[in-house]
Amino acid sequence: VFCSTVSYVCFNIGIKSVGATAASVYNNLIPVFTLILAVAIGQESLTLTKVAGMAIVMLGLFLAQIKKKTAQ
Repeated sequence: VFCSTVSYVCFNIGIKSVGATAASVYNNLIPVFTLILAVAIGQESLTLTKVAGMAIVMLGLFLAQIKKKTAQ
């Protein structure tokens, strides 16, 4: 619960900094940062499945940003 709370607080700070539209794309990073923080403090173990899930999320964000840039 602590890791999720920290992730959402950081996301809300990001909304204030760059605006809701730009920050909404990065909403998918909340579970990634939650996992990273949970592994760092020893509440979670890092498995191949979790790493694959994080890679899929990062790839999706990368593809979303490429399409957004080419549309402009």
